[in-house]
Amino acid sequence: NSVDMKSRYTLTSLDPIHTWSMDLAEDLEECDQSTYFQRILRSSKRPFELFMGDTIHIERPSHWWFTETHINDHEGEVGCICKRFSLFKRRYDLFMLGLGVVGYTASAFWKPQTFEVYVQSGQKVADIKQKGSGVFKDTLTDADSLIIDVDSALSYDERLMIITLAICIDFDFFEKQR
Repeated sequence: NSVDMKSRYTLTSLDPIHTWSMDLAEDLEECDQSTYFQRILRSSKRPFELFMGDTIHIERPSHWWFTETHINDHEGEVGCICKRFSLFKRRYDLFMLGLGVVGYTASAFWKPQTFEVYVQSGQKVADIKQKGSGVFKDTLTDADSLIIDVDSALSYDERLMIITLAICIDFDFFEKQR
């Protein structure tokens, strides 16, 4: 008797010309009652691992305050997403291996469903927004819909960082609301 508590994500392109879909699934060796209670008690503080096929591995170790989520692909580490302290904003820094901090988000508390992503020069390159799915679906399920609008000039690794950032935002802010 097991309880299925894996987080699953389906990424789907909204571009009518270049359509694609990709699945990510949380890796849990065993989903039992202890996993269920850990998810309830530790919520967004719990560790997680996500896999996108055989090539992408996203991992966040256990933490209490500030998170560090590591991204690896078939060539090795791509970078990490780090949650930072801020009094009036929800802040993350995006680190790429060999380049240091390449971007950040500093979302205001009065815009709870929107996270804007900027490069170090201050240019906005992406928006991450939570989209309501309707009263019944929002009330009766744990499913969330996030819209990620990304600048087309970004590289593959930069896009991967923004997708990982969206997953971190979901764990840290939207999973708490469930």
